Amino acid sequence: MMLRSFLENAKSFLTKECCIYTVPLNIRKLNKDAYIPYVVSIGPFHHDTIDRLRDMESHKVMYCKSFLDRTHTTSESWISYIEREEPKIRSCYSGTLVFDKKKLLQIMFVDCGFILELFWRKYYDNGLSDDINCLSAPWLDNIIACDLVLLENQVPFFVLDKLFSISSKFWTTYEYTTYGPNCNIPSSIELTYRFFGAFNRSQLTFVNNNKIKHFTDLIRVFHLKLPLRGEEELSRSDELLKHLPSATELSEA
Repeated sequence: MMLRSFLENAKSFLTKECCIYTVPLNIRKLNKDAYIPYVVSIGPFHHDTIDRLRDMESHKVMYCKSFLDRTHTTSESWISYIEREEPKIRSCYSGTLVFDKKKLLQIMFVDCGFILELFWRKYYDNGLSDDINCLSAPWLDNIIACDLVLLENQVPFFVLDKLFSISSKFWTTYEYTTYGPNCNIPSSIELTYRFFGAFNRSQLTFVNNNKIKHFTDLIRVFHLKLPLRGEEELSRSDELLKHLPSATELSEA
C-alpha cells in the first residue's frame, strides 16, 4: 500500500510550462563563470548567492519604484497578479525552488519592475536625468545586457508583459512632461527589442508576444534563419544578411 501511494504521488520536477533551466553540470564544468551573472541577478536561481550581485539589489528596488511612481501603478495591482500566477511562475523553473511564495513574489515584483524601468530608460536614450540614473554608463549597460540573456538569469516573459499591461491602465493620468503630450507609449515588446537591438543582427520583428518565453529565447529567435516572405510571425528587412559562421566553418578557416 505504501508503495502504491508512493507511485501515485510521484510527479516530474519538469512541467510543460518549464522553460528556464540550470545549465547542465557537464557543460558548466568547462567554464562555470560563463553562466553566472556579473552584476545583476534576475529571477530565483542566483538571488542572494554572490556578494557582487547583492550590491545591485538596492538599485533594482529604486528602479522598480521609479517605474511604479512614474506610471502611477499601485503595488497592489502587481502583487495581486503575481500571487494569482505564482504556481504557473514557479512551474517555469526547473527543479525545486527554495523560496516560499512570499519570497518568490518579492523577487518577481522587484526584478520585473527593474527590467521595465531599465528598458524604458534605454528606449528614451537614458533621457531621464535623476539621482538613480546610475546604470546608464555604456560599459555597465553592456554588462547588464549580457547578464539579462543568461539562461539561469530569467523571468518568464509573460509576467513582464502582463505587469506592463497592468501599468498601462494607469496611464490615463500619466505625466507627459518629459516626452510631450503626443508621446506614443511603447509596448513591452518594443521596449525589449530596443534594449536588445545589438543582438538583433537579422533585424527581425516579432508580432506575437506569446511566442517569447524569456530573453534567452528571444536571442535564439534573433539567430534563427530568416523566414520566407509572407510568414505572419516574423518579418525581415530586404537587405542581404550575413549569419554567424558555424563551429565547423570557423575550425576550417
